[in-house]
Amino acid sequence: MVTIDEYGTIIEGTLKDSDIGPACLDWLRENAPEAYQEVTSTFSDIYDLSLSEVDENFWDTDEGWFLYETVYPLMQEQAPDGYYFGAHPGDGCDIGFHLEAIEERAV
Repeated sequence: MVTIDEYGTIIEGTLKDSDIGPACLDWLRENAPEAYQEVTSTFSDIYDLSLSEVDENFWDTDEGWFLYETVYPLMQEQAPDGYYFGAHPGDGCDIGFHLEAIEERAV
């Protein structure tokens, strides 16, 4: 189980898929190995490509977009109660697990 210490900013200062994707994959590998395994096996089954073969240019391809669209929801699923995964409301380039606003939690 992931503790609150592992939550917070995953990456900041960029909105490039080629930066966010690998940062999310690294976080999953370290903190949610089952989810990481799901991504790697699904990805290699579909594209016959290992994640170790992925480079910065890969994220601009259709396959890169598919991987990004697979990883992002998995990150959202890892958010603990009261948190969300995405951009910080005060800094759109701060991607990570952030505390939900009190108004959102009350709904």
